[in-house]
Amino acid sequence: MGKVTADGKKPVGRPRGRPLGSGHGTQLVHVLRRSFEDAIDTLEARGRTLPELLADAMERDVNTTVKTLAALLPKDVEVKVSAGDTLADSLSGVQAALARQKSERAQVIDAEVVETDAD
Repeated sequence: MGKVTADGKKPVGRPRGRPLGSGHGTQLVHVLRRSFEDAIDTLEARGRTLPELLADAMERDVNTTVKTLAALLPKDVEVKVSAGDTLADSLSGVQAALARQKSERAQVIDAEVVETDAD
């Protein structure tokens, strides 16, 4: 079960194994990122940019290009939007402004026709 101090707690010692984020996979990701950045710089030095190459690839075969790019992007991206009162307040303000504008246009000016003798 391991060593236990007099008060029943485990002593704090050196952690075992590699520190988090320092494994071989992490190192490989850093190497790939640097290599990718170097490849983009090389493309630009040759007068081509990544967006140009992507556009060319999409013109040739959009389905394959999109599938290839999708494999490189995160799969589980969750976006949470909570506007709360801010959105409700904004919508209420817009509704009130529209109602005010409508009522201002709807006002009718009452007038009586007065005939005058033109001499």
